[in-house]
Amino acid sequence: MARKTLEKTIKLAQDKLIKNPKNEIIDGIHVYTKQPINSLRLFDSSRSRQVLKKNQEKYKGITISKHFKGRILTNKYGKCYRISAVTKMDNYEPNQESAKRRLLFDLKVITGIAETTEGNLKNAGIRSISQLTKHFRYGNEAKAYLSLVENQNAVKIYEQLSMRFTSSNPLFLANSVFFKLSDIAFIDIETTGLSETPLFLIGIATFLDNHLIIDQIFAREPSEEMATLHFLGKYLKGKKAIVTFNGKSFDVPFIRKRMERHDLKHEINHPHFDLKYLSQKAFANIIFDFRLKTLERELFKIERIDDVSGYDIPFYYRTYLKTQNIGSVVPIIEHNKQDLISTVKLFLKLHQIWS
Repeated sequence: MARKTLEKTIKLAQDKLIKNPKNEIIDGIHVYTKQPINSLRLFDSSRSRQVLKKNQEKYKGITISKHFKGRILTNKYGKCYRISAVTKMDNYEPNQESAKRRLLFDLKVITGIAETTEGNLKNAGIRSISQLTKHFRYGNEAKAYLSLVENQNAVKIYEQLSMRFTSSNPLFLANSVFFKLSDIAFIDIETTGLSETPLFLIGIATFLDNHLIIDQIFAREPSEEMATLHFLGKYLKGKKAIVTFNGKSFDVPFIRKRMERHDLKHEINHPHFDLKYLSQKAFANIIFDFRLKTLERELFKIERIDDVSGYDIPFYYRTYLKTQNIGSVVPIIEHNKQDLISTVKLFLKLHQIWS
């Protein structure tokens, strides 16, 4: 009986979506695209609305500045709000010798060498880049690459790997060891849609010794997006690499488009380590759902309580704009912070596995 009722409700929602393609909410169900509505999403949205109502009651009359430690940032493009936090992390000792050995063992990093050629070379006794330097055809490029690795030229190594391999290759993680942790920015964003819409929250995490410094730059209204993006652009000038989860497909292209929309001239061309691709390689035989929530649950036993669904984040933010009740954005800010922490934990876990 319950299943029939559920199917009837889903069918009703789908019918109404066809008739009302611009509606954001239909009978309490959040709808953002014309994709089929499944039962899991339906239940997630229903629970999300209950959490929203509870939070609005809990935070009624409380301001962002009162609830979160932070301060107003002002630049030539306006204002935004910076929320700051510090989290202690486990000690991390990068194994540079192990990374160096891995980077110098794969001959396919050299132009013109694929699986078959590598096999032939190794059968002939050429098993490392060092030995390849004497080869009549590949020797010059092998010497140049060997010099990069010996001198730990992280950016140039990244460029060479990018010409030869996809983002899931473990050599990229080995390459990341040559960047100081304090020179890496972990990034995660929250937006009002999947494309051509404003973003309103940029989470940035960096290391200071064994502490994670988390800054979340929040646009309290859409007009603050430009100031938020400008802060990120200036901030990244002081960093040498970026780490994200699915950021090559979503976060960084989205940021670039929004910067272009506002005619901001910042360039984001940093070496970029996307942990979604690396995780798919590392855990292919033990995990079959490569969402960040799944990985953090399976690897770190993290269970989020009353976490806002990604589908509902645009609706929550729009609710905040209408009501100015921070109960609508507190879950988003906490969601973003946990995404950053889990991304960092995943980065360290992958190093532990592959070193």
